[in-house]
Amino acid sequence: MYNKKSVLDKKDFYKRYNKGEFGNRLRNWNSVEDLLNDEYPPTTLTARSSIPGAASLYNIGIYEIQSFPGKFRDFTFNESAPDHLLIFQGEIYRNTEHMHLHYSLSKTKMRIALRDFPEKPKTGIDLITYLRYHMPYCDYEWLEYLLDTYDDHTIEFGVYSRSIGLYPGSRTIFWEVRKY
Repeated sequence: MYNKKSVLDKKDFYKRYNKGEFGNRLRNWNSVEDLLNDEYPPTTLTARSSIPGAASLYNIGIYEIQSFPGKFRDFTFNESAPDHLLIFQGEIYRNTEHMHLHYSLSKTKMRIALRDFPEKPKTGIDLITYLRYHMPYCDYEWLEYLLDTYDDHTIEFGVYSRSIGLYPGSRTIFWEVRKY
């Protein structure tokens, strides 16, 4: 296994995520200024506060942000994910001893889905079979790359029923890679 520098905090993660280090993602903007200067912004967005512990805001209309830009001074933004198209979402962890998937079939925000509607965790060959069945080959290969490169990290991702994100043909969004 090849281990790049561990991801130790959110600030480090987002810096590397925005450069594309962790695979397919939705379009994102680092500031309200960047968003408002985009020629083709999406109509709905997710706003993530840079203040630790602050809640994210989901499905915010671009017109609200344009009308009150000062309200969103401490936020980064990404396109809103089409939760109604989720097949499953979860967190996977692999170390030298085992691989474990904590996941949900619920079509809601991941934090709620994993807390309130979890499925029985998958491990071993059941896990590999499940991933290969539901993920396009390119997405499964990228997940394997992340697991090999960032051992002992947790990887959050969602698999959708159609292409999504920056990479054509991909149906998986990799939300987070963390070891914190």
